[in-house]
Amino acid sequence: MEVLIHDATCAICLDFFKDPLTVNCGHNFCKNCITDLWEKTETVASCPKCRTELTCSFFRPNRELACIVEGIKKLNEPSLKAIENICEEHEEKLKLFCEDEQRPICLVCEKSYNHKNHTIVPVEEAIKEYKEKLEKLLEGIKSDIEEVNKYKTEEENKSKEIKANVSSERERIIAEFDQLYTFLNYEKRALLMKLEEEEKQLLETVEKNIQMLSEQISSLHNFTDDIEKQLNLPNTAFLKTVRKSFKRYENTTQKVPLPTKPFNAQKFRFPLQYFTWKKMSKVLIPAPAPLTLDPVTADSEVGLYKSYTAAMCVNTSGTMSMSPKKGPFLCATGFQGFTTGIHYWEVNIDSDICLVGVICDCTGTSENKYWFEPAKQNTKLGVYLDYEGGQLSFYNGDMSHIRTQKCCFVGKVFPVFWLQSSTAIEICHLNF
Repeated sequence: MEVLIHDATCAICLDFFKDPLTVNCGHNFCKNCITDLWEKTETVASCPKCRTELTCSFFRPNRELACIVEGIKKLNEPSLKAIENICEEHEEKLKLFCEDEQRPICLVCEKSYNHKNHTIVPVEEAIKEYKEKLEKLLEGIKSDIEEVNKYKTEEENKSKEIKANVSSERERIIAEFDQLYTFLNYEKRALLMKLEEEEKQLLETVEKNIQMLSEQISSLHNFTDDIEKQLNLPNTAFLKTVRKSFKRYENTTQKVPLPTKPFNAQKFRFPLQYFTWKKMSKVLIPAPAPLTLDPVTADSEVGLYKSYTAAMCVNTSGTMSMSPKKGPFLCATGFQGFTTGIHYWEVNIDSDICLVGVICDCTGTSENKYWFEPAKQNTKLGVYLDYEGGQLSFYNGDMSHIRTQKCCFVGKVFPVFWLQSSTAIEICHLNF
């Protein structure tokens, strides 16, 4: 067998032939081995065995040798397996398994000092035990794969949901800005058309005057030509026609054109942006709500002033039953309530402690109320209410977002303000 293996081995790579080629001297080599040698040799290549000069044109595939090599490989497999099952140190069969070193050993290894006090089991038991462990591990890995796939699916769904929500929000933002663009473009076109109409009327008057004056000038030029000809007539003929010339001049009436008004730029130099901003109240969504406070529902110890747009505590002896927290809070609610739509209002706060929010059906028994306690630096607070969307959001005076609450609005929703002794508030109105 060793001779067969030697004959089936390439002299270059020292492994079984792969796609053997026969060169011109009769020796055999692997195809890749001999071609690499041929290409890498700068001078004349020679056979690694007999040093004969090699000629590439004489390389021939040796299919018979390739078949023989495959047969030798199959014959050699049992012996390789037998070698794998033999202890390299003692040349004994590997019948035992050392749990401590996690490797198969032979009977001699078991008795050696190296394996003293080690846990030793038969190979068959170790195979059975570890196969069972691997099967359980495999089941665990499959379970992990299912769990990871579940999380992956959830994340993929979240990704789709995020993309859908962002796309919807993008369309909403574009639509709202397009609405403003449409309004502004309409106002711009309307004002430009008014300016063009003014220009048209003024220029029409000027053109009519120019035309009339041009006709008068032409008539006068003709009259002067006739007078010049008359001056060259003989005396008798001149005297006969001179009276007619004077009479003709007396009968000539010079038309005075209507005075053209100058262009009045002041008609168009008004506070354009401010006037347009006032008109924008028709397209703003939401337009700032013109809230006032309700003197009927306000606690008796809360004073209202500035046409019911401002409030402050005038007495701190009482407490309020609708207060969201225990303590000396007094309540002032908005006169206007909402049962649909989106709304926005702003309030100036002069206090260390104040609660701002909404309350559902404050004239009834409903306990649905939502509030926010501004930080001390929040001198102005914006409140955004989306009734159908169940959303209540709060913003700083610079329109930076503070927080958003999900709500379940019931019945009519009223703005509400809980005040303490040092609290003063004023609802901001934007006067369009």
